[in-house]
Amino acid sequence: MATPRVSPTPETSGFPRLTRNQWIVFVVVVVAVSGGLLAALYTPQSSCNVCQGCIPPGSGNTPLGSGFALNTPIPEGGPTNHSYRMNVVPSSGIRWSDLEFHLTDSAGTNLSSTPSWAVWAFANQSGTGTPLAEYDITTHQWSAGADVLITSGEVLSLQLGSTNLAGQGDKLVLLGAGFCGGGQVSASLP
Repeated sequence: MATPRVSPTPETSGFPRLTRNQWIVFVVVVVAVSGGLLAALYTPQSSCNVCQGCIPPGSGNTPLGSGFALNTPIPEGGPTNHSYRMNVVPSSGIRWSDLEFHLTDSAGTNLSSTPSWAVWAFANQSGTGTPLAEYDITTHQWSAGADVLITSGEVLSLQLGSTNLAGQGDKLVLLGAGFCGGGQVSASLP
């Protein structure tokens, strides 16, 4: 005679029996917790190095101004190729793509740009050679070199084509657009 087979019971298996609804809740909780862990583990790092330890937004400080500055613009060029050259002061881990450039009048209103307006970044003090990065002021887009880390000693060249802004009180304004602290830096055009 064969021994009858006995199904495990909560007392014999060590685990309580779950109803169908309890299993559904259990699976939903496990999936939600797993999804949260995966999101935390696989969240991509920001390309911005400045955000580590930056000044919180709304603190009244301008983080861009504390990590980046421009020297006084030097007028260059002539009637058909007006430009300004200015040296960059250390950047504290900012990339060119973290900046957005605007030209404003003395009241702070954006000037109407032309397609010839651009900002070029150079590795040398003379502001010549092949640019490290190129920014189109009209479209507010980087056309080259956006991910290059800014270092001290680099030079910005503001290209204005035939537009002469000399002596009008206009400013080149740089906004911290690509990192947590924001802020702005400006340089008055002589």
